Amino acid sequence: MGNDKSISNIIKLSDSARSLNDAVPMTSDSDDANAFIIDMLDRLMRIATKEDQSVLVYLLAMARIEAIESTKDK
Repeated sequence: MGNDKSISNIIKLSDSARSLNDAVPMTSDSDDANAFIIDMLDRLMRIATKEDQSVLVYLLAMARIEAIESTKDK
């Protein structure tokens, strides 16, 4: 009864990912990805500031500067 796999509510990611990729072609835009990364670094910096993690804020700021510089080079 406990080993009956037909009643499981767990979805295999490998099967669902394959069917999603076949249905919708994914296009990646590097500008959108860079903007997303910069936005996420900003958000992480705000969270680290609230938690008073000065070293983490510094490292995130350096990563954000590098991300901005990499978008300028293109």
